[in-house]
Amino acid sequence: MTWHEPYLVIGTFLGIGLTFVAILITRYYQKKEYDRKGMLRIYDILSNEPNKRIRRRLYEAYCTGKIDSDGKLLDFTYNEDIEEVRTVFGEIGSLVQYGYVPKNNFLDAYAGVIIKTWKALEKNIERERQLRGTHRYMDSFESLYKDAKVHWKKQYYPDPDPEPCNKKTDEIMNNKK
Repeated sequence: MTWHEPYLVIGTFLGIGLTFVAILITRYYQKKEYDRKGMLRIYDILSNEPNKRIRRRLYEAYCTGKIDSDGKLLDFTYNEDIEEVRTVFGEIGSLVQYGYVPKNNFLDAYAGVIIKTWKALEKNIERERQLRGTHRYMDSFESLYKDAKVHWKKQYYPDPDPEPCNKKTDEIMNNKK
């Protein structure tokens, strides 16, 4: 063995180690960027005016009794908007469930919206499950709701859960008249 062979071995292992560290650092920053893009996409979806409008229509239908206690829609002028709200929150629930959106960041921003929306749609979703003959319909949205309730209790206790029918909803509906 010559005098420089141990240095070559040490250098090789050092190079491998540094490469491994560089890979870990790169993956860390890629994950952060991936999470940031997911949250920006969610903000784009939930904060745009058409989505706000369909949620307002849902709350209006719920708070004025246009959805009965069995979840049946009594005024079909709301049907398309309510279907759209269910679809959006079902898709978002799936994105969060499968890790495409960071759950805690999402819940920090939208736990209240999730809770209000689920409460307004719960009976309607249960009715849809019966009509479709599957209990899995909107299960990712329901899972997201359960996570939002836990998050809300941790973050905002003793504040009560948000309700779809509140002073803000009343104000919006009164301004429409």
